[in-house]
Amino acid sequence: MNQILSVAISILLMFPTPEAMDCFSASRCCRESEFEHLKEHAQKTTRHIRSLASFNECQASSEGSQRERSISPWHYVKDEQPGRYPQTIWNARCNCRSTCVSWKSCVKQGSKNIYTRQVHHGNSIEVPHDILVFYRKPCPGDNTKTLFYLQTAVYRMNVSCTCVVPKSSICVSLEMAPPLRLPIHKRGV
Repeated sequence: MNQILSVAISILLMFPTPEAMDCFSASRCCRESEFEHLKEHAQKTTRHIRSLASFNECQASSEGSQRERSISPWHYVKDEQPGRYPQTIWNARCNCRSTCVSWKSCVKQGSKNIYTRQVHHGNSIEVPHDILVFYRKPCPGDNTKTLFYLQTAVYRMNVSCTCVVPKSSICVSLEMAPPLRLPIHKRGV
């Protein structure tokens, strides 16, 4: 918890007023105007993802962003809470749940290849990442409802998806498996 508090204090050093550094306790409250710098900074860091929220098909493409080219493609879902900084957080959600996309079969669509065949020897799962968020809380005993403090918390967001081996997959022993035969490529033919 001390580590979270030290990160929170270092972020608050960006505030224009020194009073904002004391806003982490119900006994030391601040006005809403002292949080504006944090609010603006948090909104700038999440603004670029808004345009990426629409793609949600279980298919991969040879062109586009990483989320569109992945064998475990994903889209973003908006999580908005007015009393939290940042107020908007975009979480990745996997387009394929119990499968992944195979790159062995594709259809040509203009200049790009589209991969739609799903394989069941992999599962698409979200890749989590913990971030520090701040919740604005009203100060106890403030009848004017103009004083607040910031409560820090760890928020687990999903940043992308990846394809993993299923937990209940069947394994074939290497001693029993047939020998692996690699194709022979001849030069100049």
